[in-house]
Amino acid sequence: MVRPTFVTVEAELRASGITVQVGSYDWDQPLEVIEHNTVPSISLLLSPPHSFSEACFSLERGGGRFADVGEVIFAPADIHLHARASGGPIRLVRCFFERNFLDETSGFGWRWEQRSLEACVNMRNTRLKETLARLGQEALDPGLACGRLTEGLGVLMAVELGRHFFAIEENAKSSSQKLTSWQMNRINRYLEGLSNYLPEVADIAELCGISARHLRRLFKETTDQTIYQYSRDVWAAKAKTMLSDTRVPVKEIASRLGFSDASSFSMAFRRATGEPPKVFRQQFRKPRVH
Repeated sequence: MVRPTFVTVEAELRASGITVQVGSYDWDQPLEVIEHNTVPSISLLLSPPHSFSEACFSLERGGGRFADVGEVIFAPADIHLHARASGGPIRLVRCFFERNFLDETSGFGWRWEQRSLEACVNMRNTRLKETLARLGQEALDPGLACGRLTEGLGVLMAVELGRHFFAIEENAKSSSQKLTSWQMNRINRYLEGLSNYLPEVADIAELCGISARHLRRLFKETTDQTIYQYSRDVWAAKAKTMLSDTRVPVKEIASRLGFSDASSFSMAFRRATGEPPKVFRQQFRKPRVH
């Protein structure tokens, strides 16, 4: 199977259906990548994360909504990955699965919907994290019956992955009501057109043909966020994309986003992201060569 390669591979384990690697890479400048994974894999970050790192998985190239990358990330096969980060050294342990092994062992049908794909970016699952950490330790310091242990942990991880995504699907089915795809599309178009992240709930409700109270409840059921939180993330992603182009002055970005001056934009950006736009932009500047 074709696998992504590290700049440095410290250790590797192989067992039936899986390959485990501990490795590292160091990009000395900001990066943005779009990939189409052919092999499912799961990774655990062993080093501090990049100061800025976000990604999205989607069925179509260029689709999906960006989210901050967590400690554990699952990369499905045949799914588009769009990722961007500030750059720097990263060390991690990664497990690559043979597709047949994962399908048969997990017991899960792997029918991807956007809700499940969004969960891939930050896998909040203690069992998966602990299992990956144990595999990383075994790769670096193999012990007695290392192959059997690796195989057993691979089975455990495949089953846990299946249960994790099955629970997401079941939770989605158990929700009484949710916004439809056409309603979410209208909401996203409305939010993309905002110059700030303070949406008019009444306007959105009218677009969706429901009451504002009903909208708030269904929106929370659909996205696990309030309209304000979701709108803030959409606006911040748009602003970050503009700031990652270091050729465009902050003043011009502020104007494009509907602000009368750069200071107003800076205050809004800081409220949304926790840092000033200049600090964020510095992460995308190439280091000087002395």
